[in-house]
Amino acid sequence: MKTTLTVAALQMTSVNDVDINLATIEKMLGEGEASFELLILPEMFSFFGGQLDALSDTDLAKVKTAIVRWARAYNVWIVAGSIPHYAEGDSRPYSRCWIVDSHGSDVDYYDKIHLFDADVADQSKQYRESDSYRAGDRCVVVPTPWGRLGVMICYDLRFPELTRLMFQQQVDIIAIPSAFTAVTGQAHWQPLLQARAIENSCFIVAANQTGCHDDKRETWGHSMVINPWGEIVADGVENSGLIVQTLDLTAIKNCRQRMPTGQHQRIFVSDKITK
Repeated sequence: MKTTLTVAALQMTSVNDVDINLATIEKMLGEGEASFELLILPEMFSFFGGQLDALSDTDLAKVKTAIVRWARAYNVWIVAGSIPHYAEGDSRPYSRCWIVDSHGSDVDYYDKIHLFDADVADQSKQYRESDSYRAGDRCVVVPTPWGRLGVMICYDLRFPELTRLMFQQQVDIIAIPSAFTAVTGQAHWQPLLQARAIENSCFIVAANQTGCHDDKRETWGHSMVINPWGEIVADGVENSGLIVQTLDLTAIKNCRQRMPTGQHQRIFVSDKITK
C-alpha cells in the first residue's frame, strides 16, 4: 500500500451550460502545475441551474466521455461529482457520483442518499431536492492503491451515521463532492468536515462549488482537505481552481493507534445501507 497520495479538489462556479462547464474543467486541468493521483469534482459540476431535462442523453454521454478522457490523459482516479442518472422506468434520476480509475474504467458509483429538502435564508429560500431526484440506498467504500475510499455528496455530510458505516468498513479517505450553500456553508461547513474527520480518524477531501450561479443560488466554496486529527491542511477559500495537497497516509494509522476509538466503540450503526 502506498504511503502518500496527492489529491486535487476542483472548485468552480458551474453554469447551466454543459459545454462551458466541461471547457472550464479542461482549462483548469491543463493549466495546473502540480501533478496529482486522485481528482474530486464538485456536485453538479457539469450543469447547475434550470430543469433536469436540460441535460439530454447527448449531454450525459458527453460528460461521461470527458471523465474517461481526463482520467486517461492525466493518469488519475476521478470521483466525478454528481450527474443525473435515470434507472430504467424511473421518472426521477439519482444524483450519481461515478468513480473511475486512471484507465477510465468504472470502479463503482454512489447515489446520494440524503436529499436536500430545507428552508434556507438565501435568495432561493426553499430547497426540495426530492422533487427532482430519487434517494440512493448504498454506502460505498472502494479499495484503491492508497487505501479504502468512501464517497458521499453534500447534504450527506450532516448525517454521521453514514460515515460511521464507512468507518466500520475501514475507510481511510472520504471524498465529498458538494454544492453547499453560502448561508449554511458559513455556519456549518468547516465544523462538519472536521467532525467527520475526527470521528473516523480519516482524511476528508471536500470539493465544493463557489460563487453565484445562473439560478441565483450562491455556494460557499472553501473546498478543504482535512487530516485524521481534524486539522485543515488546505482551504480553497472562494477562488475557482485546483486545491492540490499531498497526504501522508501513515497519519491514519498513527492517529488510530493514539486514539483507538474503533477498539473502544460499543454502539454500532445498524448496517441497513450496504454496498
